[in-house]
Amino acid sequence: MASQLQLRRGTTLQHAVFIGAPGEVTVDTDKKTTVVHDGTTAGGFPLLSASGGTMTGPVSMGGSKITDLATPTAASDAASKGYVDGAAIDPSNLTAGALPVGVTVASANIVNGAVDATKLASDSITNTQIKSNAAIAGTKIDPDFGAQAVDTTGNVTASRLVAADGSFSLPSITFTGDGNTGIFHPLPDTIAFCEGSNEIMRINSDGDLIVNNTTPVNVTTGTADGFTVLTNGQTHLSRNNGIPLFLRRRAANGKVAAFYRDTTEVGYINVTTTATAYSTSSDYRLKENPTPMTGALDVVAALKPVDFTWKFDGSIGRGFIAHELQAVAPEAVTGEKDAVDAEGKPEYQGVDASKLVPILVAAIQELSAKVAALEASA
Repeated sequence: MASQLQLRRGTTLQHAVFIGAPGEVTVDTDKKTTVVHDGTTAGGFPLLSASGGTMTGPVSMGGSKITDLATPTAASDAASKGYVDGAAIDPSNLTAGALPVGVTVASANIVNGAVDATKLASDSITNTQIKSNAAIAGTKIDPDFGAQAVDTTGNVTASRLVAADGSFSLPSITFTGDGNTGIFHPLPDTIAFCEGSNEIMRINSDGDLIVNNTTPVNVTTGTADGFTVLTNGQTHLSRNNGIPLFLRRRAANGKVAAFYRDTTEVGYINVTTTATAYSTSSDYRLKENPTPMTGALDVVAALKPVDFTWKFDGSIGRGFIAHELQAVAPEAVTGEKDAVDAEGKPEYQGVDASKLVPILVAAIQELSAKVAALEASA
């Protein structure tokens, strides 16, 4: 018959107070495992059983590995590195709060579409849980999970912001508590501004600034009111009733408007507390070779003042026919007789009657001299 080795044995409770001899081995009948004793430590050092049992202290593998782990099925099961690296994060397992300290999630482990707006509860991610140097690349938000609000008291920096076209009642860029005021995109290469669901201004594809209208205001054609600054420098201002332009100088008498030819001032509108003066350039420093005017009476005699009726509204007028006056006093007339523009529209001549004042003054002086001569010879 074979020999039999029989060791001393006892319960876990009995082992707890048993010291034993150095190198002695006993059997824990509760844990179904052997216990090695060193002659000084009560309870000794239990060894692992073939199966089952619970470890009560750390296990040192001495640099060795645990291999051939089965796929975990319970929360307390151990898992291999390959299983952990390849596992995606299940949104149902994400609860409010931050990840444990030191835990990071690689972008490859976030499956497209697995985390959407409905999975992130309000306030579940706070500023303190997002590092200041953290960033979300555009390619990581894929596919698009719908419109999201960015609500911050700080700056939002981006290389490009893309918004929907919007409309004057629902602008694409708007403000908290005032959703019908903002900026929208009505046409290609056009930016428009709205206030209270009404468009108030736009910059069109030509770069024209248009106020109170959707197309450029042109005072020479049409009846549209508003204000337009064209990219070619023209400014058009129209109002159906009332004064369309106000100019005010508050502090002292002086100019309220100045007119230039290239870089030289050639006229201005001057105001005082009681009057307005329309002045054209006449400074002596702009003139040379002044000589007394002669023959003014002959010029006056050649003038053809007329009464006439305006074609536009039938009202009565008095003055000159421009091209007739031009033949006698060309400095008082602008434009040419029967001129038209590139589209065949008339370019009407104009008259500045103030240019006749020097002639009339000289004529009066000549006439006064003749009267004085006649009186002296009488």
